[in-house]
Amino acid sequence: MGRTVIAGSTLAILVSILGCSGNESCPAVCERSTLTSRLVSGQVTFATGDESPQTRTLVYDEFGSGGPDACSVGYLRAEVFRSEFVNAVGPSVHCNLDAGYLSVNLHAVGDPRSLAVGRHALAPARERGFVEVRRSTCLSRGADGLFAVDVANATGEAAPYPMLVTGDYARDFTMHVEAVADTIVAGTACAPTSVVLDLSLTQTASDAVFDAMARCPCE
Repeated sequence: MGRTVIAGSTLAILVSILGCSGNESCPAVCERSTLTSRLVSGQVTFATGDESPQTRTLVYDEFGSGGPDACSVGYLRAEVFRSEFVNAVGPSVHCNLDAGYLSVNLHAVGDPRSLAVGRHALAPARERGFVEVRRSTCLSRGADGLFAVDVANATGEAAPYPMLVTGDYARDFTMHVEAVADTIVAGTACAPTSVVLDLSLTQTASDAVFDAMARCPCE
């Protein structure tokens, strides 16, 4: 596996934030806890231009590598380091299309520990996620619209690292997105694509796991 060499000042910051130990080129161990969401159900409906809407059911696939018509959700695990720094890059939805793909990236919604029962609108939306559609002739993106989390059940609360949550912790929540990919990023002749996503997830105390020997991200 390749190894990324990090400059001295950057490495010092990494060690401080992540709680790493090891040599100067790359720390050997970065202990961390993880909190994983589990997929309950999900579906995405999309339509490009005058095309009829398509609705697809989501399945869990961490890397979104399914078949020609597959729609999957991945990146459901948030990492939390000794400094309480939370690294959450998902959830992320990926659908394979003819000569392209559709993706919905909810890159700042991976840590729901503080959310109470009710609807939580994620605003401004463009800082919370985006919709991207690639076709054979173009790439379009949209970041304005409704990005919200509906929490149906919230018991327990966040706990200090490394536990992350209390023993009675549970969150049942649905992520809801209504957005349009209508900004051309590359190519020409992109018809706008409307997207509606509902993604139901759950977490309990058993989904929080501490790993004292986790490898560092620079490896």
